[in-house]
Amino acid sequence: MIPPILKQDIRQRTISQLSQQEMQSLKSAILSLQILDIDHVHESFLPWLAWWFRTEQWDDAWPIEQRRAAVKESLILFRYKGTPWAVQRAIKLNGFDSDLIEWHKQVPIGINGTFCVKIPINADVSRSVNSSTQAAIRKAIMRNKRGSQHWSIEYTVHIENTLYMGCFNERMLDVSITHIPPNPISGVTIHCTPYAISNINVRLTVNE
Repeated sequence: MIPPILKQDIRQRTISQLSQQEMQSLKSAILSLQILDIDHVHESFLPWLAWWFRTEQWDDAWPIEQRRAAVKESLILFRYKGTPWAVQRAIKLNGFDSDLIEWHKQVPIGINGTFCVKIPINADVSRSVNSSTQAAIRKAIMRNKRGSQHWSIEYTVHIENTLYMGCFNERMLDVSITHIPPNPISGVTIHCTPYAISNINVRLTVNE
């Protein structure tokens, strides 16, 4: 800002405008150097911050906001490591909701010291659940569970579509389809009738 009397001079006005632009650029540069402001730091600093904070859930291909969240939550995940919350939060950082059921809450009651993770997946997201995604989720669970725990994981895929299946025997109610997936999976079962159906539920189970 310059006094009104100096604004009448074009040279003074020009110098004032250039100074304001330079000061604004300097402020932006200073803000970018505040590397602990994870929400605003330049994304080029994030891999270094992830290494510094020992971030275990990380992928360079993630969107920028997902990488910022992974860095911000790395310390609190380390603090609560070994708890069900830490396992679920680590899975969430990989982009998936989950439900963790410990052995004493299972029906029927499971084996002492075990737990099951259930991940619901819709038809659109299921296309991205490849071997690398499953490996990332497995890594998230292994690094945040208690060391003595054994676990299993279920991917439940709900597909809303119409499927026509012909049957020679009208009493045939269950059709089972099995294949060899990238990871050990107990089986894929589609329960249906010999008529057109619109909802299919597929459950994939992996035991660790």
